[in-house]
Amino acid sequence: MLTRLLEELEAAQQPLTLQELSARLGVDPAALEGMLQTLLRIGKLRDDREAAVEACTLRCASCDQMSECALLARLPRTYSLVRKKS
Repeated sequence: MLTRLLEELEAAQQPLTLQELSARLGVDPAALEGMLQTLLRIGKLRDDREAAVEACTLRCASCDQMSECALLARLPRTYSLVRKKS
């Protein structure tokens, strides 16, 4: 199933949400969450929202509203493949 998940992200060629992946794979979102966490932990996937928050943190370090940032709160959580640099 992890291979199918990676293949689906590869075929999409764009980040996908948990709900999109669930629909494409026919897997319950709760079950899929554990698979995504495993792939994130081993470095096969990237949580694009976390990457955006990290980038914002670097640019917005002086912002006193960062912990309540409406822009960051509205970002959808999407996942994409981590591509090996050649």
